[in-house]
Amino acid sequence: MVNSHVQGLVTLENALYALTPEGIVTSTDLGESWTFVEIGTGNTIRQKGRLRKKQAIPDMLSHAKIIETDGRLYVSNSTSNNISFLHLSAPIDALTPVQKAPIFPQDTLEVEWQKKFEKASSKISEISRQRQADMPRIIDERLTNGGFTMTGETVFMEFRRNLFRWGKGEAQWFNTGLEDTTERAPGADTSTGLTLASLQNVVYAGKRDASLYQSLDSGENWKEITADLPFSYAYFEEIIFAGTTVYVVTDQGVMNSHDGIHWNALTDTEGSRPLIARIAVDGDTVYGVSNQGVYRMDTETGTWIQMSAEVPYKITAFAVDRGIFYIGTRHRGVLRLHLNRSNN
Repeated sequence: MVNSHVQGLVTLENALYALTPEGIVTSTDLGESWTFVEIGTGNTIRQKGRLRKKQAIPDMLSHAKIIETDGRLYVSNSTSNNISFLHLSAPIDALTPVQKAPIFPQDTLEVEWQKKFEKASSKISEISRQRQADMPRIIDERLTNGGFTMTGETVFMEFRRNLFRWGKGEAQWFNTGLEDTTERAPGADTSTGLTLASLQNVVYAGKRDASLYQSLDSGENWKEITADLPFSYAYFEEIIFAGTTVYVVTDQGVMNSHDGIHWNALTDTEGSRPLIARIAVDGDTVYGVSNQGVYRMDTETGTWIQMSAEVPYKITAFAVDRGIFYIGTRHRGVLRLHLNRSNN
């Protein structure tokens, strides 16, 4: 994992899961050794300090997103023609499709172009030129399809820049009516489309242009609340719930709200806004990590308390489990950090 690009981290039942371009890997010994999580089978080989597998992990996890909800690991993955939705199946310790999850009926942009080629009897070169010109949109769609959040048994997922909802037992995806036709700000993660978080009936969706939308009825109705926010920013890093409090992480700092109406800019003990990259929740405690170090949120004062020295690499993911911090980085693997309880 030393040189791996870590795209996501999840802790679950004393195990750590990391999403990489090669697939999802897991560790049960604090990151000392890693094993690939198989798709559909539990056929893996464990070897201390190295990653090995009996056969190559398929390319189907090259554009995946992972989250943990209600003690389970869920994975979405954008393919050339649709989205696969998987979860970790305990009996076989492998990723399997979520039962009865519907597929999206609409073609992807890539499939639309394939059908144009199949139907064309002439002017193939012209269609090829047009497809090449449309390649940025094809790539953007492949990267951002499948961005999702879950609350209970309800999933909210982006497909072709629209936000859809699906609940267990329903036969199809419901279009919530929220569409993102905006352009991404310079410096924002190119694999991020809508930035999403949900809790019960409350859903937050941050668009590419940094406008923030709120729904209080599971996506039936939306309200833009950007003007209510306490400071300006260019793009979202992530949105996350800690209990009933929502935290919005941006390139210019973090804000939170306990009621979805009143918003607070979160500062450190010197009154400055740390540029937090990611947030993790451990029980009732909220932690943040930036290149300046790991922080703990003092919920009584709404202040970030610095707990560690700086992190030297580009931060891409963050997780905490029983006082042990795991920091995902770009091309530098996972960093592990132990802090004394007195620092808590």
